[in-house]
Amino acid sequence: MKKWIAGLVALLVISSGYFAYGKMTDDTYEGMSIVPENRDDLPLYKGLEPNRNSYTIEGDHWENIYKYYLEELPEDGWMLGHDDSALDDTDAENDWSGFRSTWIKDGFDGELHLSASYNEHNDETEVNFDKTMRHISTEWIGTNPETVCIYEKVDDQECRGIEDEESVEEIVRLINSSLDWNDAIEPREKKSLLEIGGLKVEVHYESDSEVYLRSHKGIKIMKPEPEFFEHTKLSVE
Repeated sequence: MKKWIAGLVALLVISSGYFAYGKMTDDTYEGMSIVPENRDDLPLYKGLEPNRNSYTIEGDHWENIYKYYLEELPEDGWMLGHDDSALDDTDAENDWSGFRSTWIKDGFDGELHLSASYNEHNDETEVNFDKTMRHISTEWIGTNPETVCIYEKVDDQECRGIEDEESVEEIVRLINSSLDWNDAIEPREKKSLLEIGGLKVEVHYESDSEVYLRSHKGIKIMKPEPEFFEHTKLSVE
């Protein structure tokens, strides 16, 4: 009888240990949108330890980590998008030590954001891996036209022409760089129409809200950029 009870206690202790281990493992990766240990194409720099939403390593290693991933990720099919490193920063007043980069890959439904920075106070380097939705900006307008025609209301018969070369160039740049949007357009207080090199673009907008652009090429969304309203002279009031 005593042996049976002792065996039961031992089993409970072991089970509790597995439960605690599993809980610890879950908490370790709790805030991560992507876990390198779960992928064959995302190597982990030697010495990095997971801690909820980031990885850390004692000491200042961000430069070595930066060079490591610049070399290793392309070998696994990743393509570098944006790259921002303190190595390229010539501002003496900027004491930031680290890098930020984005990567894309065929078959990966999003963007990989990779960053590292050195915390002098804690004497440790923190590395973050983050998976986000991939943002695409399709070019709607190729060559800048001589004139952009602005209809304050979509049913106006006459337009206001903008011929200033700088304004035309900025309007085209802002439209082309706006993000492609696949969902419905949310209601906006105002709707105007732009004619740009034969392309008709509806502009749905209101104060301090995202601007929707719609043409036969699709829908785009952009922040309420002051430059856009400055050059188009559309009023949000």
